[in-house]
Amino acid sequence: MSFSVRLSTDLIAVEAGATVPLSIEVSNKGTETDRYELQIEGIDAEWTAVPEAVFVVDSGELHTEKVFFKVPRTSESLAGNYPFVVKVRSLNSGDARTAQGVVQVKPFHYLTTEISPKKGFYSPGRKQNTYTVTILNLGNTDHTLQLFGNDPDEALAYDFEHEQLSVSPGQQKSVELEVAPSSTPFLSSSRLFGFSVSARSVELPNVMTSSQAQIEQRPLLTPATLISLILVFLVGIAWFALLPKPPSISLNLSRSSVYRGESVKIGWHTQNSTRVLIKVDGESAYDGPGTDQGIDYVPARTGDLTIEAQAFRDQKPSEGVTSVLHVDEPPPVPKPVVSIKAKRRSINLGETVELNYTVENAEEAYLQPTGQKLPLSLNSVVVQPSTEGTFTYEIVATGKDKSVARDKVTVTVIDKAKVVILAFSISPNKFDSNGGYATVSWQVSNAARVEITNGVDTTVPDDPNAPGSKEFMIDKTTTFTIKAIDANGKSVSKTLKVDVADPVEPPLGPGDPGATPPIGGPAMGGGR
Repeated sequence: MSFSVRLSTDLIAVEAGATVPLSIEVSNKGTETDRYELQIEGIDAEWTAVPEAVFVVDSGELHTEKVFFKVPRTSESLAGNYPFVVKVRSLNSGDARTAQGVVQVKPFHYLTTEISPKKGFYSPGRKQNTYTVTILNLGNTDHTLQLFGNDPDEALAYDFEHEQLSVSPGQQKSVELEVAPSSTPFLSSSRLFGFSVSARSVELPNVMTSSQAQIEQRPLLTPATLISLILVFLVGIAWFALLPKPPSISLNLSRSSVYRGESVKIGWHTQNSTRVLIKVDGESAYDGPGTDQGIDYVPARTGDLTIEAQAFRDQKPSEGVTSVLHVDEPPPVPKPVVSIKAKRRSINLGETVELNYTVENAEEAYLQPTGQKLPLSLNSVVVQPSTEGTFTYEIVATGKDKSVARDKVTVTVIDKAKVVILAFSISPNKFDSNGGYATVSWQVSNAARVEITNGVDTTVPDDPNAPGSKEFMIDKTTTFTIKAIDANGKSVSKTLKVDVADPVEPPLGPGDPGATPPIGGPAMGGGR
């Protein structure tokens, strides 16, 4: 059987993560109804969705099917052109037709930077100022990146292992960075410098990423340290001479603010202790050996929690230290949002209708009353009601918090009459005032009964589907109506009119009553 295939466009530009439809027109040029199978070849099958892979096209009909392209927004979806072939095969004859197109994946850019460790230090005698800068390309294009560092006071010097590096999509690269203060005085106070490391694309300067870290500049001695050393030395001599060393403890939290239900690390450092007691809002969270360690604590309520720590040695307690942990309520889970619309609100029985839907913040969605699970990556579904009437289609979506969102749309299905009036004519359809004979001709298909009436007589053909004609005497303007009724009692009708001209009155003579005398003629009455 002969048929042809045509694409609505041969270039489909797709943003990664978005869905783009493509219309495919199949023209059945044969003499019989045919079933066709639709396939898309040449590209990843996960990039395409074919709602109806098999469809039927009547003889001489032009049928349009839609397929959808959705390229995942991942670094594996490289930017570029991907040729594909749409293959349509006749299931009756086995013949196949193809149409070629190109999917153009547009580039997107997403770079991340991480610096480790987040804090270092630098002193004349000891330093930890080497950082690892890790760059991850989560986009779908290659980038050559220029690395640079800066700080608000311009007090630091930066030495990168490589000042430029190329990162492919999905690739992660690390480079060593040494940061040092520009000057290192022998005697001064400690200073903390914040700095940032940025990576800017050479090809696209507006694409960049950055991360921040700190470095502490420690002098060999500070004035306070020098004085403290002297005092500690003197006090230490007196202390050791007079008193035993008491226990001490310091407290630290891995985070000062968390959400309810999240874990926070409570750590401590002790000296001269054999026992440690940790309390949270007055309730014991740890009571055990006085070694340096920590516990994981999960707050069960919101607000500010007071954490107390105390060390003991020979039943002698140290001074208690406290810290405050702020606990917030976790952010709410977004509720699901759905909508559904019908492309046509009224259809004929046997036709299909496309339902367009949107689903947000949901884990799954179903179409009722069919119970069909809807793919969240698509936005339309085709349904075909089996009977006439009004049908309500409802989309039901379930969110991550198990909340449910619904939306409805109604579609009316009409069962039209199957009978068709193929021809209905009158010849001639105009007469002068004398009238005449006119022939009424008709042809009907799928009829169980046919009636032709002129307002006075009704003609019922024996064979309602056979072509017929009848001659009528026309003496005045007459309207003819044909009514065709199918086997289900549904009917269609058509009306034609034959016009008959009005009679023409003869002109009045000079002697006729009411006639106007000629101008200049003799006056009636004969006066002298």
